[in-house]
Amino acid sequence: MNGMRVSQRAEAILRDIQSIKIELEKFDEVYGKLGTHLKNAVGSYDAGDRELRKLEGQINSLEGSPDQQLTLVEDKKRALGVGSSS
Repeated sequence: MNGMRVSQRAEAILRDIQSIKIELEKFDEVYGKLGTHLKNAVGSYDAGDRELRKLEGQINSLEGSPDQQLTLVEDKKRALGVGSSS
């Protein structure tokens, strides 16, 4: 009798372990997706920050002297292939 109860309890424990394993696999999948989304968010944040720094640089250069502003405009035209700088 006692051996039968031990055997039944062992089977119940094994079922519980299998159930926990399935839940852990589900959690791992969700957690992995979260990690991917966080990495993408960090990448987007960094890209946005770089663009903001570029805009700040452009604004700062526009605040310079009129000669500096003219040079900036000419550099932009040259980069875009618009007009001639001669």
